[in-house]
Amino acid sequence: MTFLAILTGLGLIATSFLLCFILVKLFGASVVTSFLSVAPGGMDQMGLLAHEVDADISVVSSYQMFRIFFILVAVPPFLKWLFKRKFIKTKANE
Repeated sequence: MTFLAILTGLGLIATSFLLCFILVKLFGASVVTSFLSVAPGGMDQMGLLAHEVDADISVVSSYQMFRIFFILVAVPPFLKWLFKRKFIKTKANE
């Protein structure tokens, strides 16, 4: 279990760095601002870190807020659709 937890954490950090460098190339933001914008974590923690390392707090907060709204608005209908589809396929196989 510990190995999987470490592997998942490293995967999240690697994905955050990948997205960070994409944001740097596309929008020219600093690496620190980009990383804190896409890093998994709470918006308040990312805002505090952004303040401490002199990153653009408004950009970091905006990306984090979008992430939260996306999870709250887009993910539930997608999961509902996915579970219905899986349930229908399971019922058809019986």
